[in-house]
Amino acid sequence: MSEEARKPVNFPCKGCGSLYEFDPGAKSLKCPHCGVEDSIPRTREEIREFSYEEYLSAPRPKGFGVEGSNVRCTRCGATFFLPAPLISAECGYCGSPAATSPEDLARTKITPEGVVPFKLSEAEARDRYRRWIESLWFAPSRLKRDQSLAKLAGVYRPYWTFDSFTSNYYEGYRGDYYWVTEWYTTTVNGRSVQRTRQVRKVRWTFVSGEFTRFFDDVLVPAGTGADFDTGFQLGGVEPFDVKFLSGWRAETYVVEPEQGWDRARQIMSQALHQEACRHVGGDTQRDVNAETAHSRVRFKPLLLPLYVGSFAYGRKSFAFQVNGQTGEVRGKRPYSFWKIFFLVLGILALIGWIVAAIAMSQQG
Repeated sequence: MSEEARKPVNFPCKGCGSLYEFDPGAKSLKCPHCGVEDSIPRTREEIREFSYEEYLSAPRPKGFGVEGSNVRCTRCGATFFLPAPLISAECGYCGSPAATSPEDLARTKITPEGVVPFKLSEAEARDRYRRWIESLWFAPSRLKRDQSLAKLAGVYRPYWTFDSFTSNYYEGYRGDYYWVTEWYTTTVNGRSVQRTRQVRKVRWTFVSGEFTRFFDDVLVPAGTGADFDTGFQLGGVEPFDVKFLSGWRAETYVVEPEQGWDRARQIMSQALHQEACRHVGGDTQRDVNAETAHSRVRFKPLLLPLYVGSFAYGRKSFAFQVNGQTGEVRGKRPYSFWKIFFLVLGILALIGWIVAAIAMSQQG
């Protein structure tokens, strides 16, 4: 476990601002200075919906802090910020022209609080792309030979991160396996023979309870264009400085914080359902439900580095991306029909040979 993961999660007291302490007896957070308590929901009746509006009410700085304009791709809709004097660019996602947008969106957007700087140069990113192409199974041979197909552009992509302290009530059925002996009748050499076998059964028990979990930096994409899952190391986040954008495109977010929070809750909900299943226990589970109350939610906008590009094969365009921090490559790719065809043909031929061999051995 990292040093960051070992750090305790602290919350300020609503009464005096000191740090709460967990009171195991009362199952609540209690201030050691003024005695104010903050209860943790433990039953379905205590769980309430979280109102997110209060976290959006405080004014925040706008824009990137320098003069510039936004360009919007006329094909895929991706919007990029370009520092002055640039006013147009080629879209890194689809290669179409991107023209200056009629409104200055950069001045209406919340200023990023952090940025992960690019660690890979464009030459290194292209090398990662070539290695990715060469590693693809069933890719057309011409694609692997032609290394000039890729269009690549470095861009800082917008993301939201969300933190949330969750209190959860769960219920479901725990299934424990057990085995019983059953008699059955079979035929051996024309005679009926009774034998036994072990049959697995499941014993179901209703289980309910509660647990808490803190989510730190749940990452949600906030931009447009091609977006493939990739992993960032957020320990490398630097305080935002417009100098990081020098020489790079920076995409402005189109997913508002409210929409980002909805997506973050879905991600948390999936993780909480899995944890609820673990709490239900047993060998298997069914009808597991977890109801959640979110509190102490925090969010921040980040800019994260990606090389985005596309390559043409045949009459189609395939989008891909290279993580500008880790070098991980993700994207769409073409398949060779003939390679797959001959593989299937070979498998069918092998199956046919095995069946023929077995038949011959039985006749012998």
